[in-house]
Amino acid sequence: MFDIKRAPSMKPVVIAILLAILALSGCTGPRGWPGIVADGDTVFVGSIGGRVIRLELSARQEDKRVPSKPDGEWVWEPEAEQAGGIFSCGQAGQFSVGTLYGSPAVGNDTVYIGLYSGKVYAIDAEYGDDVWEEPFKTGGNIVGGIAVTDDTLFVGSSDGKLYAVDISTGRVKRGFEPYPTGDQIVSTPVVQDGVVYFGSLDHKLYAIDADTGELKWDKPFKTGGGIGSPPLIVEDVLYFGSFDSKFYAVYADTGEPKWEQPFEAGNWFWAEALYRNGIIYACSLDRNVYAIDAESGELASEWSTNPFPTAGKIRSSPAIVGDVLVVASEVDKEKTKVYGIDLGNGEERWPRPVDLESSILAPLSAAGGKVYVNARTDNTVYVLDGETGRWEWSVPLSGIK
Repeated sequence: MFDIKRAPSMKPVVIAILLAILALSGCTGPRGWPGIVADGDTVFVGSIGGRVIRLELSARQEDKRVPSKPDGEWVWEPEAEQAGGIFSCGQAGQFSVGTLYGSPAVGNDTVYIGLYSGKVYAIDAEYGDDVWEEPFKTGGNIVGGIAVTDDTLFVGSSDGKLYAVDISTGRVKRGFEPYPTGDQIVSTPVVQDGVVYFGSLDHKLYAIDADTGELKWDKPFKTGGGIGSPPLIVEDVLYFGSFDSKFYAVYADTGEPKWEQPFEAGNWFWAEALYRNGIIYACSLDRNVYAIDAESGELASEWSTNPFPTAGKIRSSPAIVGDVLVVASEVDKEKTKVYGIDLGNGEERWPRPVDLESSILAPLSAAGGKVYVNARTDNTVYVLDGETGRWEWSVPLSGIK
């Protein structure tokens, strides 16, 4: 489905492929791929139907199949929504609740989510109540996640604009006009040292002043394809992949390239990259996991086999647990293999890959030695031991009321 390396215009190809994901999953309405955020012993899960569920590890270890209010667990659900756009299917894009693609963001004792409808919600992390009087509305659909600072929330929209929201009021931040790009924003912004970094399907990476909304660089950094993942920031360098099958390193202060040439794979980079001890770990739709030297942009010599081959295309962002890189690779629309790869030598650490009967598009999440997987086809959260790959517990979200 993703074996398309070059096209005269990237926008129609990107939209066609995103539509194909929905068609192959047999959806009858918008169907998201939300992620999971672990905050200590508390886990916030986004469901494909737009709900947010708070789970406590203590209750899960007792194998409780539904959220337990006495244990502090809750379920939040938006009001009925309507939506239409590139991710909709079914009649007039109607559905009973919102649809969530990005992972929840947690900060200031609040959980923030952006629904496909274009609305951003703030939810009390302890009790699951709405914080704002009404949700913030963008001018398009929200497919990426949210970045939160002490007082501001940043989110991109399909109308091509980056929005800044005052988290105390849920309204547009004063002095920050929504920043326009040349195409839809489907990636999650990243904020560091007062600058917001984000990519757009217009092939460009932007650096915007978080207070004024003004461009920090002389011009955005241009790639050969749309950018669908957030940049990884390491020692003032931005590392990110593009739909042109290339992986880039750009200085955060100037927007100039660090490497002489970008690293090139056999297909698009969709997943967010990770870093450990001078090596960038980047997953591609060409089914490979690459260990790239952060300084030179060349394949790292530490891995015995580089790249590491998997059985399918990698759309889900990986996670690191200890010295194990955990990667989910889709074999087909109803089967995924999850690998545990030794960061030191690139060999399989787990006895065997974990087989899941589900599509996985959401990013993996790691905390407390565990890996959290939000499986899309069966709408179930799976929890694995990061060191061994052993199954620990799971929760089917579709049956939660």
